[in-house]
Amino acid sequence: METTDDLAAKQSIAMTISSSRLLTQSDFRKIRLMHIAKELQAPAPKGKKRKRSTAHNKQEEKKAKGEDDDEKEEEDEGDQSDDEARGGELLSINCIEHLHKKPKPDKASRLALAQAGKSERKEFVKRFRRMNPCSSTTNREKQKTKNYMMMRHSSAVRGKQKRSFREKQIALRDALLRKKKILMKK
Repeated sequence: METTDDLAAKQSIAMTISSSRLLTQSDFRKIRLMHIAKELQAPAPKGKKRKRSTAHNKQEEKKAKGEDDDEKEEEDEGDQSDDEARGGELLSINCIEHLHKKPKPDKASRLALAQAGKSERKEFVKRFRRMNPCSSTTNREKQKTKNYMMMRHSSAVRGKQKRSFREKQIALRDALLRKKKILMKK
């Protein structure tokens, strides 16, 4: 085997040669042949691939035939005992999947879970409370609840649609300043 010093020396020689002269097509062909020879002479990989078990092949055949689910469940139990008899060499994918699969909840359990969640949390909606609950609504509040098709011809709505981004920005700033002034007075 070559040491790291020999490899470094070879690399430096290769760099000087490749930078000093132009490589021709025959040179590239030689390089390709050397790479192929290296691949052929390379040692075989250390680990061997495990062959598929006969149980796995049986499952594939039965899936192709399209047998019932009940029969498949019975097979899975049989496969587990076969694997244990062979020393637990290879497990089928079905055996692994069924270990962690949760059962689908029925309607009653889902409703019970939802009711439990509702009792724990508070109301999310913050409702507007008046000082005097008997007082009437303002025109602005009425406009918010009014049908859009009724309001779309009004000048307030048409003016909003035609405003540019800058105009909207200025209007928002002014509204916030007005709101701040009102809060400061209180």
